[in-house]
Amino acid sequence: MTQRKAAGLMFILSAIVAFVGQALALMKWEGVYELSWNLISDLGVTECMPSDDNFTSRFICSPWHGWFNFGLCASGVLLVIGGVLLILAHKGKEARAGLRAGVLAIIQGVAICVVGAVPHNVAGNLHDGAALVSVVFGLGLMLAVAVGTREPALPDGQRPMINAAVHKLTWVLLAVSTAGLVAFMMVADRPGLWERMAVDVQTVWTLLLGVGLLNSKIEARPVPQRTQEAWEKRIAIMEAAKAEEKKAAQRAEKKKGEAK
Repeated sequence: MTQRKAAGLMFILSAIVAFVGQALALMKWEGVYELSWNLISDLGVTECMPSDDNFTSRFICSPWHGWFNFGLCASGVLLVIGGVLLILAHKGKEARAGLRAGVLAIIQGVAICVVGAVPHNVAGNLHDGAALVSVVFGLGLMLAVAVGTREPALPDGQRPMINAAVHKLTWVLLAVSTAGLVAFMMVADRPGLWERMAVDVQTVWTLLLGVGLLNSKIEARPVPQRTQEAWEKRIAIMEAAKAEEKKAAQRAEKKKGEAK
């Protein structure tokens, strides 16, 4: 397996682990968990308690908070590994998009690890700060991949990180995630909805990025007509020069023989 494909696998696993952690915590949630009102971080709170933030008052009780926090940490670690592999797979000036994406993925992964390791009720400011960093750099990662897909292919002919369909979808998801982040910070109503727009949309996109990286077969790029004609002309000139050189050598040999 190439480094590029290994990076894709890490991104896929990162997304899956994050969602599995959420699902397990939701299964054992005490009371009613409303996706549009409860925050994602409520699932990681380590004790049953009333909410202590600026959002809607709610009672938080997540007995399986450990699974959620472990899932976040594991997701972040996998994202970091994927970022490192992406950097290793895209060396050289021709692969700047891959390098940028790898660095952004590493930073986002570290931030996600902090979010999982430090639940909101343990250190709220650190938790919230790390969450904001993860979302912002996640948006940066989406933007880097979307913009980088338009750059020339790598020298070995590898496909871009995402195909044309996912490229268009990336712009849509980027807009949705950005809107979710802005609404989460400015609209008090239904904070859970806006947070999931900002965060879970990025997680889904990470899965798509991983699939795109796994689909990294070598693709023959069509040669532009002008380039093809110029190349054929160059070959013809080179062959004519060689033929003339050969004739000159033969004439020289003939004169040399006559002189003897």
